[in-house]
Parts: sequence; structure tokens; C-alpha cells
Amino acid sequence: MRYRPALFVAVALCVASAGALRAQSQDPIAKLLAQWESTFNAGHYDATAALYTPDAIRYPPGADPQRGTDDIVADMQNYRDITIKLTLVGSKMTGDWGAGWGTYELTGKDEDGNSISQGGPWMNVVVKGKDGSWKIWRDIWNSSEPEEGS
Repeated sequence: MRYRPALFVAVALCVASAGALRAQSQDPIAKLLAQWESTFNAGHYDATAALYTPDAIRYPPGADPQRGTDDIVADMQNYRDITIKLTLVGSKMTGDWGAGWGTYELTGKDEDGNSISQGGPWMNVVVKGKDGSWKIWRDIWNSSEPEEGS
């Protein structure tokens, strides 16, 4: 009889986890994030950029904004030896607009072949197109690493 509370807790955790996974898999931002991570890490930067609206703007830390598909693809090509892991912390959808936020972990090699590791928060604003697909309209991320010289 001592095992009933433990069994109840285990079953409750499984049910809660399944519900959270199901809700996340139906979240348009979670779906977009999975596509972004998959295409980017495979080096398919045109496919990654296709997840953005044509007038999208990305705001990288310490750099000028990237405006539109051409700028976005050009920047992504600088990350050929990088792998990014994205974690969705939360999202809010209302009508044809939504926002998602989370954290990222970036690992790999810089242009000189040195190992790098960086992480921090990100936030996206997404919009639903006339065809029903969701696209990233604004994308911003920050590094949690201190700036050099600080």
C-alpha cells in the first residue's frame, strides 16, 4: 500500500507531460521553431529564411538589423560551423499574430577554428499569412555572455 502515492504521482506526471507535449506540438511557434532549428543546423539557410516574412527584420546582438530574405541568408552563411539549440519557454497567440520567447545555445567553431559556446534569450513575433502558414516577422536575441572589456 505504500506504493500507491508514488504510483499516483508517476501517473499524474505522465498525464501532465503528455498534455504539455500535445499542446506544444499544436503551437504554431513550436512548429516553426522545430523547422528553424532543423533547417539551420542542416545548413539549408534558404529554407530557414523562407520561415520569415519577406519584410522580416532580425536584430542580432551588437550588430545592425538584417532586413529581408537576402540579408538574413547572407548572415546565416556566417554560421556554417555552428549548431543552435532552441528552447521555447512560452508563447502567446491572438488572432493572426503571436509571440514566442525562449533561450538558445550556440556551439561550434568561429572563422579561426576556435571552439565557441554562447547562449541567451530570444523572442519572435509571428504572423499568419493569407495561406494559413505562420512566418517570423521580427526576431531578436541577446547573448548572456558579458561583452568584451566589461
